[in-house]
Amino acid sequence: MNKVEINKLVNEIHTNNIKAGWRTDLETGESLTSMQGEPPKRNFNLVPIVKIRGKVMDNSILFNKIVNGKGIEDYSKWELVSKINSQYLIAKEEVDEFFAAKENNDIVEMYDGAIDTFYTVPFLVQLLNEYEIRYDTEYDECDGYTLAELDILEQGGVDVMFEATELDLDILSEYADRVIENNMQKFTTSL
Repeated sequence: MNKVEINKLVNEIHTNNIKAGWRTDLETGESLTSMQGEPPKRNFNLVPIVKIRGKVMDNSILFNKIVNGKGIEDYSKWELVSKINSQYLIAKEEVDEFFAAKENNDIVEMYDGAIDTFYTVPFLVQLLNEYEIRYDTEYDECDGYTLAELDILEQGGVDVMFEATELDLDILSEYADRVIENNMQKFTTSL
């Protein structure tokens, strides 16, 4: 593909995204596109959220490695499938908790739900990636849920990340540190 074809494809994708409502407030229908010289109508700075999520996710991987005595790359197929199915239920509960808290205007539970989502959903995605790389196929061994529900849950994790931009990032980061510290205190370093 040459540069002209790439630019044409990019413009076509952009146009289709706008037609699909990507630049529209889904609640009001108002355009989110700012005119030249106008301040952004909606501006997400995801960098701080991604950093918080990253440190929580890293700890989640370490935590699960300690709990299971091995990394996900060493799971048997049965262990991997079992872990994906149980992690789905855990992650779904956390995403649902966040959105219930948001609906009820429960700010404390929103912080808790956000960090718990950052802890559980990325680990689920890591497990799914391991499965797909190892077996060269999309995960299809759902137990008690559908692939569509799995996709919705993954999107829910992304939605929580965007919604968390409304929270105080200093508090969110401090809460993340406390959750990490609390989880790591569950293990002793002495014999």
